[in-house]
Amino acid sequence: MDTSEEISFRGFVSHLRASTDEPVSTAPTSEHLLATHLGEFPIIEGNVAHFISRERPGAIAGVIGEWNGWDARKAVMTPIGRGLLHYQHEFEEDARLDYLLYEVDVDKLQDLAIDAAMIHAPVHSMRDPLNPRVGESGFGLKSELAMPGYQRPAATLGQAGTIPGTLHKDTITSSKVLEQERAYTIYLPAGYSTNEKPYPSIYFKDGADYLKMGKAPTILDNLISWGVIPPVVAVFIPPVERTKEYNCGDEYVRFFCDELIPQMHVHYNLSTDSAKRAVIGPSLGGLISLYMGSQRPDLFGLIGAQSSAVNSVYGLDKFDARTAYAISPRLPLRLHLVIGTYEGCFDIDSRGRCQDLLNPVREFRSVL
Repeated sequence: MDTSEEISFRGFVSHLRASTDEPVSTAPTSEHLLATHLGEFPIIEGNVAHFISRERPGAIAGVIGEWNGWDARKAVMTPIGRGLLHYQHEFEEDARLDYLLYEVDVDKLQDLAIDAAMIHAPVHSMRDPLNPRVGESGFGLKSELAMPGYQRPAATLGQAGTIPGTLHKDTITSSKVLEQERAYTIYLPAGYSTNEKPYPSIYFKDGADYLKMGKAPTILDNLISWGVIPPVVAVFIPPVERTKEYNCGDEYVRFFCDELIPQMHVHYNLSTDSAKRAVIGPSLGGLISLYMGSQRPDLFGLIGAQSSAVNSVYGLDKFDARTAYAISPRLPLRLHLVIGTYEGCFDIDSRGRCQDLLNPVREFRSVL
């Protein structure tokens, strides 16, 4: 982003305040100023991002995002003149985050203290109309903040000369365990052959999200082309009853291990070596991956958990990876854990308390 005085925050405010001395009919109004800099918001100066919004009478407005746990209390915007509001925050120079603007009607706050009211009052959230950049999310589209040092990982981008693999959709039509059809998509690497040595395999929980938002086929194409990983067959499975299945559901584990995987071996040229079979997922998808690793190390030798819960949730007290993996002898597994530094408070509950993914994962890492 150009950080000249013309579009710096200081310059923006100077232009804004200069217009207040001129007649409204001839002044460069705030709307004109916003239109002039459309696409340049938030304004970034060094490590500081400046968020601008239009003021609406009778409403409190602010910014919610990954750095504040989507907590409306933590980033209330303040007036800067001409019906505009402002909030600023310092970020890492290479940060990339999702955020939304929000409004709370003052008359909905009732007699509650402001902190309590901002938790319980109806909050209207929206993408930033001044920012055209959008980030895909499992919880809907969000506005994207990308600091100047952020670079999209090359593996997520199509590369010239890379030969893409192929995707095929199919179903298991007669699951005896779940008594339902289950859809999946399979990725076959470029040059896949039934006459070659059996292929390693990787099973993706929340498969539809990995296909679309996670750009997994593109990443696999690139990593294979670059020689980072060998050619691999990938299976993408979307959940049906996600909360039930991924919260350590034993029926789902039996379906996955005793029906899905055998069917994959019937139809595709896959290695039976558990050290060449992986399962990976995000959030609850990471939890069920960790659970499967602890229950069926005979099938899975590679476990991936991204921004993952590490213990049963939603009132169940069934599994905690921190104790399940603290056993001797160690399970014959390799694990890969990924989590964001802001996920110590990725959300707040109805009492305004942080929901913490980060520190339980750190504790799990120490166990491992």
